[in-house]
Amino acid sequence: MRKWSISPKDVLDKDEKISPLRENYVDQLLRVKLNCEAVDEEANTVFHKMPAVTLPQLPHGYQWVHHNDEHSIVRDRKSDKHSLKLILYGPNKADQINFLFQVDEVTIYSFAHTKRGKAPERKYPMNDYDYRVPDFDYSNSKYSRHVMGHLIDHQDTLQLGPKDTWSTYDKRNYIPEPPEYEWGLGIRNQKVRKVRGLKIDTAYAQYTHYPRKPQKTSNGTPVPEAVYFTSFEVDGDDFKPMDLLDPEWTEDLKRPAGSKILEHASENFTSDVNSSPVVKFYSPVNSDRTLRKDSRDQKKHADNITAGKIKSRHPDRAAFFPRTDSADKEFEHA
Repeated sequence: MRKWSISPKDVLDKDEKISPLRENYVDQLLRVKLNCEAVDEEANTVFHKMPAVTLPQLPHGYQWVHHNDEHSIVRDRKSDKHSLKLILYGPNKADQINFLFQVDEVTIYSFAHTKRGKAPERKYPMNDYDYRVPDFDYSNSKYSRHVMGHLIDHQDTLQLGPKDTWSTYDKRNYIPEPPEYEWGLGIRNQKVRKVRGLKIDTAYAQYTHYPRKPQKTSNGTPVPEAVYFTSFEVDGDDFKPMDLLDPEWTEDLKRPAGSKILEHASENFTSDVNSSPVVKFYSPVNSDRTLRKDSRDQKKHADNITAGKIKSRHPDRAAFFPRTDSADKEFEHA
């Protein structure tokens, strides 16, 4: 895998006509190094064309920047310091990439295009024991370990470059899922299969949410507490979110006898797609007025989630993302 970093110097440049308040705001920001990996560095070119709706949420105080046709990251100088890594797979002949995103070496996000055709040989990069959580009570669970859950699905592996660099053989492409059939082997598996079977180009993303002090498996992999799984209709460079599943690991995801898996999930574990975490770019060339509007829009979006105008099964957590983004972009009262 080739390795490089993204941290353009000009993202914090100041225009000659910059206002004193905006100048103070920019002075509080620091450039962040985004470490990247890929077999083919051309994947980097494709990544910078990906729209904001396909990018992951960042730690609080961090912002995605889009400037000079390039994605990069800045943070407030008072925010906690984190290491960030982007793992890119592809591109294929259609100029499509799949990718993972890590914060402090923990995978929090995945994005993948669906792909038909022959899948690679199935071989997990860990064994059953690796995903067993010490002291976890498995006595009432279907399995005696957590499920080894693909993020980029096995079928959607981009089979480019050496096999040992493919996503399906990369342990970073897995998270511990509940030790039951219902989510990873049931709902998610059938959902991805349904999205892949549509007569349009499709993709999906998963934002993985962790508690402050997560449990860890035998091989040290943190266990999430919830996920946001979004499917997309793809039309060239346009990615339109279609729906959102947002289960928590502690929920009973079992369907009643006689009901269908996806119908039950749609009725019980689905929120308005507009409640999913969505990135809003910061741009150094945007006017103060634009930055004010971005901040107000994000606050209004959070208020609409809290008020129930945008339906979410977890309104407090869903509203937290746009509310913190609104605060990150607020500069007049800093």
